[in-house]
Amino acid sequence: MSLLYRILSFCLIIAGLLLSAGCSVKTKMQKDKESFVESSSNLLIYIQQGPCAGKCTVYEASFYSGKQLVYNGESRMPLIGKFRYLLPAEMTKNLIFEAVKMNLAQLPDSVEIPEGAQKIVLKIVMNGKMKRIVASPSNCDPVFRNYIRMLHTEVCAMVTEQEGVIMP
Repeated sequence: MSLLYRILSFCLIIAGLLLSAGCSVKTKMQKDKESFVESSSNLLIYIQQGPCAGKCTVYEASFYSGKQLVYNGESRMPLIGKFRYLLPAEMTKNLIFEAVKMNLAQLPDSVEIPEGAQKIVLKIVMNGKMKRIVASPSNCDPVFRNYIRMLHTEVCAMVTEQEGVIMP
């Protein structure tokens, strides 16, 4: 009976250690998620390219002040899935500078989007204010189209050149 008691005690100790290790991993995952939630208030640039009737790239990317890029590729992108990247120090600042230089603040907030056309949503903080533009590449201002191309190129370069952290 004492041998059985020792074996059961040993098994309970091992089970307790395994459970406590699992809890600490869960706590670390929760902390990572909480830190992301806190940083979401520091959004500087957000782009979402939706589906269309043809062959469009579908993704969203968020640039944060903490030098983070959160990317979610859905189709026709170099990488599919949700990932987080550490950005080069000046990248987001330069993208905002280009938006100010191109005078995106003067563009209309939205334009009519033809049926079947791709919808693009851009949110960007310029001069301390959030500007939201909803447009379609088929009927938007050329300045907006050029900025979207530049932003798209930067996002594609980032996801192909760096290894991101997979997000749930």
